[in-house]
Amino acid sequence: MKRWFAIIALFSLAWATPALTLYDQLAPILDQVRTLQNSNPARALELLAQAEDNFRKGAGGLPPVLREGIQQSLADARQALARRSSADLEARTQIIKAILGKALYDNYFSALAAGNSADANRLLPKVLSASGLPSNLQAQVQALAAANNLEGVRRLFERTYAQGITNALQRAQAQTSAVRAYLEATRAYALYLIVQDSPRARGLSAKAFVDALGKLSSGNLGGFKTDVQGLVTQAQNFLRAASSPQSQRRSNPTTTANQTPPAAGGVRLEAPRTPPAAGGVWLAVVVGLLRR
Repeated sequence: MKRWFAIIALFSLAWATPALTLYDQLAPILDQVRTLQNSNPARALELLAQAEDNFRKGAGGLPPVLREGIQQSLADARQALARRSSADLEARTQIIKAILGKALYDNYFSALAAGNSADANRLLPKVLSASGLPSNLQAQVQALAAANNLEGVRRLFERTYAQGITNALQRAQAQTSAVRAYLEATRAYALYLIVQDSPRARGLSAKAFVDALGKLSSGNLGGFKTDVQGLVTQAQNFLRAASSPQSQRRSNPTTTANQTPPAAGGVRLEAPRTPPAAGGVWLAVVVGLLRR
C-alpha cells in the first residue's frame, strides 16, 4: 500500500480556519489513539475512525495535496494499529501534525503581516503544540509581535526549530536501535517541514532526509549515521544563520505573498514492520517535489 506524506506551504488566510479546526479535532484524538494502542486497541481503532470521519467532513476547503497527504497518513495509522506497530503509529502522528503545523505556521505569519492580531493569537498556541515546542515560547513571540518585529518573530521560531532539528538528529546518530533512529530522524524531518521555505535553511532538504532514511531502510546503519552527520552540520549552519545578530532588526511586516514559495516535499514512507528486537527496520522512501 502506498504511503504518501505530503506537505504544502499555504500563503492565504483563507486556509486558517479549516487548518485550525482540523488541528483541534485531530490532535487530541491521535494522542488518545497512541495512549490506547496497547491497552485497548479496539477503542483506539474506533477513535482513529472518528478522526478520519472528522477529517473527511472538514477538509473540503484544504488544498488537494494537503488533504490527500493527511488522508493517506490516517489510513497508514490504521494499518499501524492492525500491525501493533507503535513506532509506525508514532511516525504517522508526527507527520500528520507537521502537515497541519506547516499550514498553521504560515497562516500565523500571514495574520501578523495583515495586522490581524486576533487570528495570530488564536493560531500561535496551536503552532507551538503541533511541533511540540515549549509553551513558554509564546510570551517571547508575543512580545516581539507587539513590537511589530516580524523579522524577530521569524528568527526566534527558526532558532527554536533549528535547535530542535539538531537535537533530534544528534539523538538519531547516537542510537544503536534502528527503530529509535528512525523515529528521531522522522522527528527532525517533521520539524524541518515547518521551516523548509526559510532561505537560512537552504543547506537542508527533503531529499537529504530521505537519502538518510533510505540507508536505514537497507540496513546500512553506518551509512545512515554518516548522512545524519551531514544533516547535523547543515542544521547547525541553519541555527547559526538564524542566530546571527546582523539581521536582528525591527522590520515592518511584509506580505507572505511577496515571499518565494518553497518546494513542498512529498515523502512516501513505510515505517518499521519488524519489532526492535528483530534488529532491523524496513523503510521504503521516495521523494517527490511538488511546486505550486
